[in-house]
Amino acid sequence: MGTAGILPFQGAVMCYKEATYGTDGSPVGTAPSLGTYHISNKILDARIDSGDVHKPLRGIDSPSVCSFIETGGDNTLHLEYVYQPFFESMTTLCVVRDSDGDLPSMTFIIGTNVDSTASVVYTLTGCKCKNWEISGSRGEEYVCTADFSVQSVTTASTTTLPFPSAVGYGSGGCNLAGFNQAGSITFTGGYNAYITDSINISVDNNLTDYWNVGSNTKLAAIPGALDVTGSADLSIDEGGGAWWNVVDAFRNITTLVLDTGCPNKNATDDVITLSNGKYDNLSIDLNLDNGVMMSSMPFTFKTIDFT
Repeated sequence: MGTAGILPFQGAVMCYKEATYGTDGSPVGTAPSLGTYHISNKILDARIDSGDVHKPLRGIDSPSVCSFIETGGDNTLHLEYVYQPFFESMTTLCVVRDSDGDLPSMTFIIGTNVDSTASVVYTLTGCKCKNWEISGSRGEEYVCTADFSVQSVTTASTTTLPFPSAVGYGSGGCNLAGFNQAGSITFTGGYNAYITDSINISVDNNLTDYWNVGSNTKLAAIPGALDVTGSADLSIDEGGGAWWNVVDAFRNITTLVLDTGCPNKNATDDVITLSNGKYDNLSIDLNLDNGVMMSSMPFTFKTIDFT
């Protein structure tokens, strides 16, 4: 009989950039330093899913399942983490494409029970980001979520895990980003509200997975259209006339700059810049709520960059 399951607060995650899709990018047998891409020192959730690995079959002769056909499943990974800029960040691998319009693929090494004698390492190869999101609001930290297509998952039991002491790797990273502790949100070409209560930025890579006939192994994951969208809860200042004119005139927003206020001598992605966008719509709502008039302003941009 086995022991208790995965123990709490004994997980670790590391990320490597792959040279080619599906090829393990981790430097086997070496210290986890070079080639490691920082996630965050505070990873909130790491979930590996296999998808449905079979399909039941039945015929008109019986209500019972007569057989199962293997589908191979559809491996995925879900991450949630507090945003923490670093000079080699996994976040940039999620959204920044190369000159051919492709996304880099990654290897994730995920450890469970890392401080016990019953440790298991999951090696996920051929990981490409489906979508990535960052959100922040008053009194909260900036939280990122990312979902990945995964080509292959292997497991190994070990008592020696290739993890440094910091979860997500990256000793020397900056402080974790909080909405109210520092930073700013600036719209250029649009209208800057007196109060910004929250913001959400989403990137959808419209990734499509492909399998070849005769194989249950994922063959490729190809990104499609790049959708950069989001919304911000903003105060409708001075009766809302300026806001209405910006939206009604279909005025261009040159940039939206989200400065997380989390600089570090090694960080290159503490400022997120969206370029060439529009507000999607505006709602002016006169109601019985206390406080200033607020509106959730959705927007769409062409590009996103980290500096």
